[in-house]
Amino acid sequence: MFCCWLLVFLFATSGAAFSPGERVEITFPQILLKKGERIVGFDLTVRSGQVIGINKIPKDWSIDLAGEQSSATKIAGGCRHGAGALHKSTELPTFAVIVEKSLESSIKFLAKAKMRVTADFENTREIEIAAEKMVIKKGNI
Repeated sequence: MFCCWLLVFLFATSGAAFSPGERVEITFPQILLKKGERIVGFDLTVRSGQVIGINKIPKDWSIDLAGEQSSATKIAGGCRHGAGALHKSTELPTFAVIVEKSLESSIKFLAKAKMRVTADFENTREIEIAAEKMVIKKGNI
């Protein structure tokens, strides 16, 4: 019985839970920052998915979307001035994506990210966000 529940959990939390053609929304999870830190940038990689929209771009932020011929799309964002730095990861944009069938069946849909934070705007640290931590849900896009 435990084995069956484990298989259900693994299927539900993997990128394989989304089929080609499905529309999903990708958001950043709640990330606990150290005292005084603010978010100044991010990098998001979407594999086997076409980004069709970006919602809630924070004021004073710029976004760069680099669609590649491979199965990966890279999106980078950052604030232009210190006043645009964010206090919570949930203030970062939401991404609308259509799951695609990969040219190689071994490549599955996933999204992973890095977030850059700073407390003094001179030194930054990077927080890796694994694919299983990203918030991905079916979207009504």
